[in-house]
Amino acid sequence: VGSAPEAIIVVDSTERIVQAHPRSTEILGIDPTECSLRSFLPQGIVSGQALAGLGADGGALVLDVTPVALRESDHSEMTALFLADARPRLEREAMATRLGESQQRRRQALEINDNVVQGLVSAAYSLEHHDVLAARSFMDRTLHAARHMMDDLLEPQGQQIRPGDLILLRQTGTANPC
Repeated sequence: VGSAPEAIIVVDSTERIVQAHPRSTEILGIDPTECSLRSFLPQGIVSGQALAGLGADGGALVLDVTPVALRESDHSEMTALFLADARPRLEREAMATRLGESQQRRRQALEINDNVVQGLVSAAYSLEHHDVLAARSFMDRTLHAARHMMDDLLEPQGQQIRPGDLILLRQTGTANPC
């Protein structure tokens, strides 16, 4: 019970904490029994992720809160609140986001290499061998691939980039909306 990842507190109908699991002292910084829930969780009894709270020292808490209604034998209404420090979860989610973004940039770099760099090298090789038609074909395919990649990178919502939009984007920060 003492190694539970969540703190469990039980509050009465006035939001006074009547019972507290030992883990709640770790998370809240004090044994919260007999304290008002609102001294730690200003929102009161709510359910949600990454809710702002206050520790006993006045420091900020970020809590995941899950309330469960309880009915005592004397028909009084109580609520058990499962509290977990949300920071480790938020850090894991941020790390997963950064990893996903890194993997996306790697895929984009490989696609640029495969479609643009190799196309330009092939065009240059063709020109060195005086094969202008092959060079033009490589350049056309490379330009088409580059435009397609730019469309994907700059406007993932499906709006296509038109000739001149990139210059306008660099100058003003927005592409031509028409």
